[in-house]
Amino acid sequence: MIKNRHFLRNSYSNSTIAEANFLRFLDELKIYLKALKNIQLEENGKVILRNLLNSTGFQNYKIETYKNIDLVIYQVSENSEQQNITIETIIETKKPNSSEMITDDNFLKKSFAQICYYFVEFGSSSLKHLIITDYKTLYLFKAGEIEKITKQNSFPKWRKTANTETIYKDILKSNLDLSNLKYTKIDFTQFSISQIDEVALHLYSKHHNIFTIKRNLTAIYKLLSPKNLLEIDAEKDMNSLDEKFYQELLHIFGVEEKTIDGVQKIVRKEKDERDFGSFLELTFLENPDLDFETAFGINIVWLNRILFLKLLEARLVFMHPNFSKFMNIETIPDFQTLETLFFEVMAVEIPDRKAHLKKFEKIPYINSSLFERKNFEEKKVGLCEIRNLNSNLELELYEKTVLDTNRKKLKTLEYLFQFLNSYDFGSNKYDEIAKIDKTLIKSSVLGLIFEKVNGYKDGSHFTPSFITTKLAKDSLDKFPQEKLKNIKVLDPAVGSGHILVSILNELVVRQAEIYGRFGKKRDLTIDIENDEIFIPDDVQYIQNPDGSFPEIAENIQFEIFHLKKRIIENNLFGVDINPKSVEIARLRLWIELLKWSYYDENGKFTTLPNIDINIKVGNSLLSRFEIDEKLEKKKTGELLNLVKEYIKTKDKTRKKEIEKKIKEIKSGFVKRLGRNSKDVKNIIKKLDKYIDLHGITGVEEFYSKYVEKLFYPDKPKKGYKKELKQILELHKKIKFLENMPESFEWRFEFPEVLDKKGDFIGFDLIVANPPYIRIQGLDKDKSEYYKKIFKSAVGNYDIYVLFVEKFLPFLKDGGNMNFIMPHKWINSSFGKGLRTIVNHNISQFISFGEYLIFDNAMTYTSLLMLHKEKQENLKYIEFVETPKTKEERQEIPKEEKHDEVSQFLQNLKDDDFINIKTEKLGSEPWIFKKPEIMKILAKLEKQPLRVSDVFERIFQGIATSGDDIYLLECSEIVENENCLECFSKEMTKRKIEKTFIFEKEFLKPILKGNDVHRYGKLKNRFFVIFPYKFVNGKAELFSENEISEKFPEAYKYLKFFEKDFRGREKGRLKNDEFWFKYIYPKNLNYFEQPKIITPQLSLKSQLTFDDKNNYFNTGNYGLIKYPEIKTDYKYFLAILNSKIMWFFIKNTGYVLNGGYFYYKTNYLNPFPLPAPTPEAEQVLTILVDFILFAKEHNFEKEAQLIESVIDIVVFGLYFEDKMKEANCYILPRLSKTLQPLKKNSSFAEKVKQLKTLYNFLLKDNQIQNSLIYSYLIDEVKIINEHL
Repeated sequence: MIKNRHFLRNSYSNSTIAEANFLRFLDELKIYLKALKNIQLEENGKVILRNLLNSTGFQNYKIETYKNIDLVIYQVSENSEQQNITIETIIETKKPNSSEMITDDNFLKKSFAQICYYFVEFGSSSLKHLIITDYKTLYLFKAGEIEKITKQNSFPKWRKTANTETIYKDILKSNLDLSNLKYTKIDFTQFSISQIDEVALHLYSKHHNIFTIKRNLTAIYKLLSPKNLLEIDAEKDMNSLDEKFYQELLHIFGVEEKTIDGVQKIVRKEKDERDFGSFLELTFLENPDLDFETAFGINIVWLNRILFLKLLEARLVFMHPNFSKFMNIETIPDFQTLETLFFEVMAVEIPDRKAHLKKFEKIPYINSSLFERKNFEEKKVGLCEIRNLNSNLELELYEKTVLDTNRKKLKTLEYLFQFLNSYDFGSNKYDEIAKIDKTLIKSSVLGLIFEKVNGYKDGSHFTPSFITTKLAKDSLDKFPQEKLKNIKVLDPAVGSGHILVSILNELVVRQAEIYGRFGKKRDLTIDIENDEIFIPDDVQYIQNPDGSFPEIAENIQFEIFHLKKRIIENNLFGVDINPKSVEIARLRLWIELLKWSYYDENGKFTTLPNIDINIKVGNSLLSRFEIDEKLEKKKTGELLNLVKEYIKTKDKTRKKEIEKKIKEIKSGFVKRLGRNSKDVKNIIKKLDKYIDLHGITGVEEFYSKYVEKLFYPDKPKKGYKKELKQILELHKKIKFLENMPESFEWRFEFPEVLDKKGDFIGFDLIVANPPYIRIQGLDKDKSEYYKKIFKSAVGNYDIYVLFVEKFLPFLKDGGNMNFIMPHKWINSSFGKGLRTIVNHNISQFISFGEYLIFDNAMTYTSLLMLHKEKQENLKYIEFVETPKTKEERQEIPKEEKHDEVSQFLQNLKDDDFINIKTEKLGSEPWIFKKPEIMKILAKLEKQPLRVSDVFERIFQGIATSGDDIYLLECSEIVENENCLECFSKEMTKRKIEKTFIFEKEFLKPILKGNDVHRYGKLKNRFFVIFPYKFVNGKAELFSENEISEKFPEAYKYLKFFEKDFRGREKGRLKNDEFWFKYIYPKNLNYFEQPKIITPQLSLKSQLTFDDKNNYFNTGNYGLIKYPEIKTDYKYFLAILNSKIMWFFIKNTGYVLNGGYFYYKTNYLNPFPLPAPTPEAEQVLTILVDFILFAKEHNFEKEAQLIESVIDIVVFGLYFEDKMKEANCYILPRLSKTLQPLKKNSSFAEKVKQLKTLYNFLLKDNQIQNSLIYSYLIDEVKIINEHL
């Protein structure tokens, strides 16, 4: 009936079909089978085939003839015209029993040649499938399979004018290799109308015959549906969370998601929106003394358990179709019963459970610390127990609730259960038909829930599956098969555990071996799809009519479960500073086992291992002791044995005994190493010497901690302070670590990575998505400590660079590290330290450029692979998204947002990468580009000057730390020319209608980033409050009294918003005398002079000249020459606005979303400049004068031509020989001809001069030839191609 059902994607193969949809399909299939007997002509069958396809959900698609193709499927849109359609499926039809129809044994038929031809002529990335059918049988091919055929060397090529019949014959004669061609076949002749009627009548029957036919019919429905044929959601990250599910879940728990300071956070609802029936408010009713973080943290623990139980329920129903669901209000009527389920059912072996819990007897014991009481649930602590929540309070239903009810309110637990039961937490494969089509909520959504409700505040972001899958595959590809069994994998920033789950599944795929009867190995393909293990052979899902599984299905479950269990117990390790994160990571790994759990031959459900010892809480970056400090061999061996026993034991008492012994051993290590650490030995040595010379001056409070001295001098000798400083810093470091409870001692915690002597040997593979936190977001003491111990902690560093430095030495010989992290470090000033550390260890770098991988973070990321050993070559590639308009981007469904980058990663081949010699990499910024670009950059580097040689200062504009109150829009006051009437953005936000007057002398006209344009006239739209005066050329603050006396009107505004002025940067000026000052009053002395101004961010060079002493905000930078540089600013402006400058910035700078680049100090300074000559200065200065005038007065075509000529002149300055050789060097011609713009002449005279210049440039043969033929010069051509 169906051959190769595995063409169905796992995510769709495992889903249910709504009953109404399936019955509609069966009705149409009966019509199809009746008509099948009477089809004589090919055309007759198209109507019934189209109707059959429409019954599977093609209502929003067109299925019709297109050119010489029998049928195509494409989506209907407002602009769908046949000549412009995007084909998604091609169907070639033949009349029944046609000699042109393919068979299983013979594909060399005209119909096959036709679909190959159609693929070449009409194929695109949108084409998903091609079909050949004679209506009796249907052959389905993925577009990728046909693409492989057309790329064979023997596949013929043809001219546009070639006859199609000739082409078909050439294809069939071309000796194609079809041996590996994959397809799915449907044979409609194997079905009868009576069989279909029987299935429709007994849709949920377990009778064997009906069951078998129904499985084939559901497979046909799915194969022919748009979800499969058009691969709708094919690239969708199935770990993504259904937004409706997420928002209603937040409502039930009484919280909401808000963007605060640009960061998404989960917060308690506003007072007037709170509902006492929500989990959070019930928690506060139980304990009003809790703060939000603690209360919501408690709620998260409960949520984890509840969602785990839903997944367990789904698994149990799958294992036993008659299993009675228990996650409902009938079984769990109140919170007391829910707590009983947590601690007296899930955490207790079935024989040991109390007699009154008989209704839970079918629920297995799990052996998971998830169902052990947390500290807050212990009676002696008594923060909050779920049993004490009020079960009678009602919660108002979410306004967009998924529940089908007329009720406005429900009791909290009843609401939660009804809500969860409205979703599918794991379809029962026995029942492929469901009364209603429920949205599938996969087990892995728990990770995303955690990241959304908790992760953003500590710099972590949920990593999409297509990234974790790529990371896992590339990492494990570096290891031979025989090494995988004992591989040790660490994630030092484990978060929700997503990367470890991907590693787990990849290890399973590479190691699984399934055996059938008599020990014969079963030849099954094991794949990964959307981060799930997927066995295309559907035997794993088929149950016998009695609900039992065939032997092979049981073997699959057994093998995958125990393989996963072994890997989790022995190969995977994780650490995170966030305890909630660690709980989720453990939970996700337990769930990975739960999905393959089974009942053994004794009817006992498989239990979960104690993996909490492999995933731990701690600060991965902080350790009191070095990894090479010696440990006692006997104790390390004892510790390792205890860890192994802990993982295996299911005895709760023994578990606690082991925990106690492990704690004692680790405490002993800490005491011994504390006495003998390098830092302590060092401070003892220094103190001993210091006290002998200087006494205890300066060390009175702590010297006895390290040394015991009875006799010492009373007074210190000269120069003691220098020695004292070293001692105090050492003591501060020791004390800091002693007082840091989250510091993590790697050898104590993971003895599995020690050798027999107790020495640290490290991990084979280290993977992570480390947190992204700038130094400004770190605890001050920690950030200062990091600067002392990490070489990569340079300037305004980000914490992710520390993770790379920390863990590179943690690799074993032959090990590798694979991180997803921002790529800014490769060419930013703060990345200098890390570049020096990893330049010889880096092997692969996949940059995502300006593309935003994370949906809720403006972070530009990359995949970085490093090795323990030095590497000769670095493989580099950058993803460049296909350009899209704003409208096109908005039309992309959220679930398809990452399709293009996902395909890019899947299809990457070694040949796609650029190879770069690591010996060329140093501490200076790294530029990874194609060879032709690198050659151009090398030629530019030959110029004698750099921007930094010409410009003494490149400075950022005024930083007020509160633009909403400092920046004003103002209008003139007729009756008072010395004042302005002004309002601020803060006034608009608060709807303040009060009028404020400002003295002009207290304000400065200020430019924002979008006020500065390429050669544009500068005109301010805003004024800035400027509470400074200039004394001897330096800016000094006015006192408050001076302001109130000299500027009484402005002072009224300051006092009105005094709270806001003081509250900037978290109340930094709360008690400051000068509460109205700029917190960072830099560069105030540099504005009132000639300068070049550029926006900080730009799509291309947008610099202009300022001779009006304009001020500007942080969105702009100013460039001021050295006093000794006499060359005109406009000469440099022409070069800095040239194509060469934009090419340089694009290929050496830092790209942001939308293709914007930074134009600030460290990106401008390295730009090479030619030495000015009088001739070049004269020409470029004149041209810039004209273009400034043209831009100011909207002479656009004149300005455009002058800009083009400037570019030709600048090309001549950089590539003089090549430009002369091509007769495109026009500097001498312009030097002889150009006349300066007469500055003091009338406007009409200037226009006349501009027109004269324009006509000259337009008609001069040499200039026009240079504009045309310069594009043929290699350097110019490459630059233009890469702008």
